[in-house]
Amino acid sequence: MIRFAKHSLPVMLLASAVAAGPVFAAQTWVDNALHEDFEGYALGPQSFSFCGQPGNDCLGVLSGGSVLTATDDLPAVSGSQVYAGTSLSFAIPEPDFYAWPALSFSLSTGDSPVIFTLYDFDNGLEFELFSLEVPAMFANEVLGVGSAANIQYFSRFTLQSASQFAIDDLVLGLEGVPPAVPEPASWLMMIVGFGAVGVTLRRRVHTSITNLSKGL
Repeated sequence: MIRFAKHSLPVMLLASAVAAGPVFAAQTWVDNALHEDFEGYALGPQSFSFCGQPGNDCLGVLSGGSVLTATDDLPAVSGSQVYAGTSLSFAIPEPDFYAWPALSFSLSTGDSPVIFTLYDFDNGLEFELFSLEVPAMFANEVLGVGSAANIQYFSRFTLQSASQFAIDDLVLGLEGVPPAVPEPASWLMMIVGFGAVGVTLRRRVHTSITNLSKGL
């Protein structure tokens, strides 16, 4: 059973990938990172339980959408299928004990902006880390939160829009970064040292960011 460190430090890094990685099979573990490319599933409404690594409890459920064949408006990065909807949600069933240290996925927006909101859970309470508005008519923009240098623990995220959008190549966690519980002295150093939030998004059109890091 893997236990993740839990804290409330809103340290985020959003970035675009410079190139698509290898094509991963559905729910493939690569070191400590879990990859889901939505290939090999029947088309139609689906939810995904990320409980596949031996010795692990269930580390999240993605729901609210349907597996669809990719289109020109909602293209796939890997393969030919995407996960689409107007309201997608990922949540860890036991957020008091588990959290992911990073997140990335490819997002294609439709005719309306998509609101991406990230949450964490601590001491029995859920709190919002930040909310980001991604403009309409984006195609395969890669959103990333957390890195080896700036780990961002989270327990839930939502994607909401007035029109259909799609995600592909979801990655939970970080390769080569095993979960760890920092020593008390390390917590103090992180609290003092992480005073800024870095947010970047490679964009084809103007990107508006709203309600960034309400926890600061």
